[in-house]
Amino acid sequence: KYNLSSGAEYNVAFVYYLEKIITERNISPNHIYTCYKNLGLKFPSNIRQSLIDTKNRKGWIDTSNIKDIKLTTVGENAIEQDLKK
Repeated sequence: KYNLSSGAEYNVAFVYYLEKIITERNISPNHIYTCYKNLGLKFPSNIRQSLIDTKNRKGWIDTSNIKDIKLTTVGENAIEQDLKK
């Protein structure tokens, strides 16, 4: 459904899925790791840093509390508008 090609794109897609689709709360790097593993994708060697980089470079997620990662409006727009096939 989405055309994902980078760690940042996978990170925002996972946060979107966890927060908006299955309404998970208190999303942490462990949740993101599990997403990578369950899809059989190669995961970043430092998931925490990858998430912070996604925040700093794209603004798609909020990692101000790394144990409660949230999707931003910019991230929601990226998934719903920009990254669709």
